[in-house]
Parts: sequence; C-alpha cells; structure tokens
Amino acid sequence: MCGRSVPALQKGDGWTESELRFLRENFYSMTNRQLVDAINLQRKPSGRLSVGAVRGRCGVLGLSRGIQIRWSDEDISKLRAWYPLIGDKEIASYLNDTATTFRTINGARVYRVFTKKHVEKKRRLLGWSRTREQLDRVRADNLLINTPEALRKMWETRGVFEDGTIRVWKGVRFIKINGKYVPYTRWFYRNYIGELGPGDVVYHKDGDRLNDTPGNLVVIDHKDLGAINSKYRDPPELREAKRALKLLIKTINEYEKQD
Repeated sequence: MCGRSVPALQKGDGWTESELRFLRENFYSMTNRQLVDAINLQRKPSGRLSVGAVRGRCGVLGLSRGIQIRWSDEDISKLRAWYPLIGDKEIASYLNDTATTFRTINGARVYRVFTKKHVEKKRRLLGWSRTREQLDRVRADNLLINTPEALRKMWETRGVFEDGTIRVWKGVRFIKINGKYVPYTRWFYRNYIGELGPGDVVYHKDGDRLNDTPGNLVVIDHKDLGAINSKYRDPPELREAKRALKLLIKTINEYEKQD
C-alpha cells in the first residue's frame, strides 16, 4: 500500500484531525478502499468505517478525482466502429490519443481521460457486446501485444515487496511469504499458536477479520462454520428481494450517471 502511514488516532470513534489530514495527503494516490483499510487498521472494531463513509467525508472536504465530461458523438462513433476489432483497453488508449471529448471550463479545454472501465461501461449501456468470434480475436491480439507488459506488472505486484509485507484487501489481511501472499490469520495461527489440519478453519470470535489476537481465534471445521453462518443468513424470499432491490438500484444509478 502506498502513501504515508496513519498517525496515532485520538480517542473516540469520530473523525480525527490526523485521519482528515491522511485523507487530504493520500486521496489522489490511493483508492477509497485503500483509504478505508488504512484508517480501519488504527480504529477499534466498533468504529470501523465503510467505503461510503470515506467517500462522503472526501466530498465534504472538497476532494474530487475528476470532472464529469460527457462522451462526444465523435467518440461514440469511434467506439461503435472499434469495439468488434480491438479490446476495451486499446480503445481507451486511442480515445485518449485523439482527444475529441472535452469540456470548456474557465475558457480552457479540459479533456476526458478514458480507462478500460469507462469503455466497458459505455458499451454495456449502449447494448454493444462482442460475439464469441470477436472475443477470441481480441484475446489473441492482446496475448501477442501485451505479454511483456503483463509480465512486468506481475513482477511489480509479486516481486518488488519483500517477504513479510502485510496488505489488507477487501477487509482481509494477507502476508507475503516465499513470494506469495497468504491469509495472515492462518499463517499467524500456525506460527504462534498451534498446528492446523487441511479442514481446519480459523474463526474470529468477534466477527472482526482483522482482530488476530490469540484470544479471538478459535479452530472450527467447515460444518461448524456453516452452522454459524446459517444463523445470520436471511430466508430465501428475503435474499431474493434483496438481490432484486440491489439490481434495481444499480440500474437506476447507471442511467443517472450515463454520460
């Protein structure tokens, strides 16, 4: 994880000056998820933040990573012509090179920067998808063009950081051992508490997957884990309703943000 370390926090679960300073200093070099994980490592379980909470606080602080600039008709035409032939990453690169989507702000042109995700989202909203044959051709071309780049990125991800490096991804802590990232909890238990069998699961008593203190860890099997999870599982009809609601909200948001 990049950026400066979070200073020691003040007592209490509210936002502290050190946390706000951390947001300002690292907003443009870290994602919202990385900001959340970094701050939560210093907080008590009862005061842990969500990505939404950090996003909202950044908005209050006036931190924004970009200006909304709608696709130009010219670039939409380019997308229509290019997507059957080349991949979304290459399309984004060509759109950035041609620079025909922009807004004029205070008399100056501000050009839109395209990424693979922007192109993919626009295709999905317009209903443009590739056939199996088109996908196979794009993948074959990408394999020939991007193999050196892919190997370089893999080396940067796996080979630069030293063994013992700890990272938090999606609320789970990992540690790098022998060149690979492994779950920190199992590694910690094996090295400092006791042996683990192939079917053993290290369970956090308080539900906090970042609280790896010995007293919070207990070994159970998958059957016990299923029984524990079933206590918190919604009935089928409620799960189906939640899925439908989530899909509806996602669809509404996509149309509201369509540009």
